[in-house]
Amino acid sequence: FLVNIKNKFNFDFKYENMKRNIIFILLFSLLFTLGCKKECEVKILTISDFDSALYAYYPFNNSLNDIGPLNLNGSNNGASFTFDRNSSNNSALQFNGASYVSLPDQFDLEERSICFWFKVNSITGTNKCLLSYHHLGLKYGATNIVVANRNGIDGVGIDNQALGVSTFDRLSNPTSWHHIVVASSKNTIRTYLDGLLVYAQLKEAYSQPNNGASELLLGAAFNLTQQVTGSIDEL
Repeated sequence: FLVNIKNKFNFDFKYENMKRNIIFILLFSLLFTLGCKKECEVKILTISDFDSALYAYYPFNNSLNDIGPLNLNGSNNGASFTFDRNSSNNSALQFNGASYVSLPDQFDLEERSICFWFKVNSITGTNKCLLSYHHLGLKYGATNIVVANRNGIDGVGIDNQALGVSTFDRLSNPTSWHHIVVASSKNTIRTYLDGLLVYAQLKEAYSQPNNGASELLLGAAFNLTQQVTGSIDEL
């Protein structure tokens, strides 16, 4: 750390406090680890861990190409490219309420994490779909991620028919960029919004959707309704 030493006493005092805080954190972490069940594991993830687990990645840099290992490129149906959260042009997808993007039907995995950045121009009434993976052949259930206004509150909702899960979390400013993660393991499903865990549930039996096209859709629901007006980036 860097300090501007104007008063040695104040500096020594703050430094000693900092050391005590670090020792407390280390002791707490040790006690927590010792208190875990036998099967509990603590692992520090590295960049190579993420690289080896990457299934698909769409930066949407003026293209719908997947730069992951499987080349699961998308198909455009009226969407355009716009500024991303870093003000870089042609670096995010933009939907106009009548457009959508379709991705190949290769994401039916028991363990998967779906994450992306999004913002919407406005939210009016019923669900507007950011992402929909919903059709009869899915072994591990459907996932729909929507924005909506419910009882005057703007929010983002997760409808995961693998578990009959339906969640709704407030968006403080829907027209700004937000990040969402839906992480599904063999035993649990978790949702993170802007880095915070907002929902967690143990998995039970999977239910099967009874309709929908064999593809993953962005910007629209499985039946090409509930189309959103807004942007998506870095799926």
